[in-house]
Amino acid sequence: MYLKSFRLALLLFLFLLTTKVAFAEQGSSVCAINVLPGNLSEIVQTQFVGWRIKQTEDLESHLRQLWMKSKGNRCPGIASGHFLKMDKRTFAVLLVPEAPDQKGYKVVVFAEPDGKLQASQAIMVADVKDQSGEDIAIYRVPPGVYSSPENDNRIRSHLDGLQVERMEVTTTVYFWRNNHFDSLTLSD
Repeated sequence: MYLKSFRLALLLFLFLLTTKVAFAEQGSSVCAINVLPGNLSEIVQTQFVGWRIKQTEDLESHLRQLWMKSKGNRCPGIASGHFLKMDKRTFAVLLVPEAPDQKGYKVVVFAEPDGKLQASQAIMVADVKDQSGEDIAIYRVPPGVYSSPENDNRIRSHLDGLQVERMEVTTTVYFWRNNHFDSLTLSD
């Protein structure tokens, strides 16, 4: 009887261990740099040396649970949408320092080549140096009307917005208008 209980406990332990490993690998793969199309991964690696894409595993366990409950298996460091033009899908990345003891984060949107641009271009949305990026995540929000908590500032966007969220603290949405990103804080 003791041996049966031991075997059952061992099987349960092995099952939980392999499930956790599979989950960690799955979470990392959605945030892998090779998820980015074309030369964007090369641009990230060459123009942002010392920085990496934010991973699901970077979130503290409570925040990771909140993220997965609301966003599923999406990466908190990569967003795609029509941020710059309605007819062109673009990508945004949330970059955090490779060195765990460093502060800061960067949010970058990539403009793909067209008649004006000869090559993909990185557009800096946010470059924060004095705060940790451990509780930050990014994601796409649909076109629409957005307003500040006091309703004293409103934005109507016909393009997707890029939401930068300091989880459980504040959210700011960035919209492309007049050839630059405007921002509106939605909560604090």
